[in-house]
Amino acid sequence: MSEIKRARTWRTLVAAILAGSTSALFSAGASAASFERLPDGRIVLTALGEKFAFRERDLDRVDLYWPEYPCKPAPTRLSLALWREDPVVAACLNKIIPDDFPPGSRLSLTLRVQFTFEGGERYPEKGKRIEESLTTGSILHPGQLTPGDLPDPPRLFSFIYVGVLHVNKDFRSEIPADGNPDALGFQAHRVGKLRPFYRLPADRRIGMPIRSLDVACSDIESSHCSISLKSADGYVGLGLEWLGPSPRSGWPIYDAAARKIANAIFVARTPGDIQ
Repeated sequence: MSEIKRARTWRTLVAAILAGSTSALFSAGASAASFERLPDGRIVLTALGEKFAFRERDLDRVDLYWPEYPCKPAPTRLSLALWREDPVVAACLNKIIPDDFPPGSRLSLTLRVQFTFEGGERYPEKGKRIEESLTTGSILHPGQLTPGDLPDPPRLFSFIYVGVLHVNKDFRSEIPADGNPDALGFQAHRVGKLRPFYRLPADRRIGMPIRSLDVACSDIESSHCSISLKSADGYVGLGLEWLGPSPRSGWPIYDAAARKIANAIFVARTPGDIQ
């Protein structure tokens, strides 16, 4: 999938209002985004009032996807490792990304996070495709996902997206339901050639969160599907995608895995807030 299409997918997933910043710079009194180490060794980025935690070995696998880097020359790839270690890069980003959230601001931040295994190797496993089963005992980060936390085979796209996105928490599509819910509880919504989505009531989700789940698919055959989670206050979100065709019975498993990932990354949020 191209970067343009992936960017569109992410924005569609979260039904976000990515309004422009009220100013390119935050106030002089605001503190710059910062890094700190947790007792468990993970590194936390504090930015726009949120805390994002990752293993130190994975910082080079987490890219700043938005906002665009405002200085010249721009690095080919802007990872959290570079942001943390390069004073020139940090000085540039400190001009546009504060650690707190300026009152009335519409600033936003998106991180693109590569799945990695326990030793830091990229997903999928060497010599395997995403359509193949994980090795028994494999642990996938972020979230410390085991093979039992994912459908078999996992079919995951290699990246997830997380960020501060001003998500419209009250968004509900006006696309009417198409037919009756299936045996799992998924209700299809689609009109003509519009991209379909499938809504699952909260009481049919694993763990029974308090909000319903929407699964968006690229076509009626569900060859590529995705979910977006959001916080109760509508300020942060997470997007996870997988390649089809994948049985709908696996969709609630992706949902539960995404919530586990969110709990691992957003360490300042109450577990279960992002759903």
